[in-house]
Amino acid sequence: MRLTLSGYLGGDDARQQAQRLMLRWDARPSDFEWVDVETRQRWTNRTVSARLTYRMGAALHLETLLATTAYESRYTKDDFLYAFTGGGLQKLFRRLAPFAYTNALTEWRWEQALQVAQEAGYWTLGYTLQHLDLSYEEHSAVRSRPFAEKQRAVQTDAFLQYEGRTGALLKVLAGLRLHAFSTGPYVRLSPRLQLTLHPEGQWSAGVGFSRNYQFLHHLAFENMNSTGIWLLTGRNQPPTVVDNMSAGVQLRPGRTRLQLDAYARRFANVWQHEVVAPFFLITRDPETTTPWLTGARSRAYGLEMLLDQPLGPLRATLAYALSRVDLAHDALNSGAWYPAPWDRRHQLRAYLDVPLWPGSTLTVAWFSASGPPNTERYTDLAQPERLGPYHRMDLTLTSRYRMPVATAELRLGLFNLFDRANPWYRAPVLVLVGERLPRRFAFAPVDVYDLGRQASFELVLHF
Repeated sequence: MRLTLSGYLGGDDARQQAQRLMLRWDARPSDFEWVDVETRQRWTNRTVSARLTYRMGAALHLETLLATTAYESRYTKDDFLYAFTGGGLQKLFRRLAPFAYTNALTEWRWEQALQVAQEAGYWTLGYTLQHLDLSYEEHSAVRSRPFAEKQRAVQTDAFLQYEGRTGALLKVLAGLRLHAFSTGPYVRLSPRLQLTLHPEGQWSAGVGFSRNYQFLHHLAFENMNSTGIWLLTGRNQPPTVVDNMSAGVQLRPGRTRLQLDAYARRFANVWQHEVVAPFFLITRDPETTTPWLTGARSRAYGLEMLLDQPLGPLRATLAYALSRVDLAHDALNSGAWYPAPWDRRHQLRAYLDVPLWPGSTLTVAWFSASGPPNTERYTDLAQPERLGPYHRMDLTLTSRYRMPVATAELRLGLFNLFDRANPWYRAPVLVLVGERLPRRFAFAPVDVYDLGRQASFELVLHF
């Protein structure tokens, strides 16, 4: 019998203050003033778990998990950029105004799994019980009054999985998971199957299919420095479903490893928050609907290559991905597909591990990618479809030291060694334009860059 206790406590309180040129909406449209603005993001995450593993026999193992997680997040921004439509021609106009939300999630999880070993593989069967309690409150210029929602749900999963071999040349991974979610109530079945031919030889090939359902949703905000929000599937908001198909081949001549994988994914009922979707294309009543859209669709295709090559005492790794991710929603652009904000068609990663002394390694990493979509093109066809490319080099020094009661791992990192200004997204900024009086206000698009040169330090103790 083995008992494992673990816990995590983390948090952050980030604040940015500035002076911003703002229009006075309570006066003439040409009036402006300098305003002190603040952006603040505070979050905490607390997790405690106990895992008990009990051997019931030579071929039977029972594992029990009890865990709880409490997450809280608060975000406020005095100068959030909104996009609206209005007037007889439904023209786009923008406004800087406050935006804020408060999000809290508490989860209790009880899980038991029984593993049955056989000569050719093993079976795993069990169940998971989750109790979820969530609250969300938002203050937005889109709505005349605050939006608040409290959600509580119970999710029960039963699962069965087999992993093993049928003969010497075929490895099988197959499973079923039955979901029951209380808010619908929803009952869904998630199957998965992975077949690998010649898994231990100098070459192997595999195909796979899986379907997964998501009842707990994490909505990210690409255009602001926020951790995002958590939401639960509601009675009239079906869970997200994704079908994943993959195929791959792997070559292992000597110490070299070459891997090539292709995948296709289809998503339904994808969730998006209204302030990060192309909001000016939405026709809906903000006072009678939730601040998030739940009926978006997504499709993703990709081809990935990985080369792992030892070079004497060094080790080089090269990874390349050719991919495409699109989104669509009936309320956006008449249901037409458009590239996702994180869609980068080409991505290249190269790593070189250099051993320095026993237990220490210097890793040189190079990352290069094509530019993301330019969302400003939705309103100005003169804008380029995509932003500029991304290039970055990082350094990481890892050193491990054995001590009598623990192993210490020290990491020193330097992010973006050459301090390159990499465009992350393009956003409008309020400026004064015109060479002669009277000058006027307009929103000019500017590139927002990723982080510059950043140093980091991390110390981990393994007991």
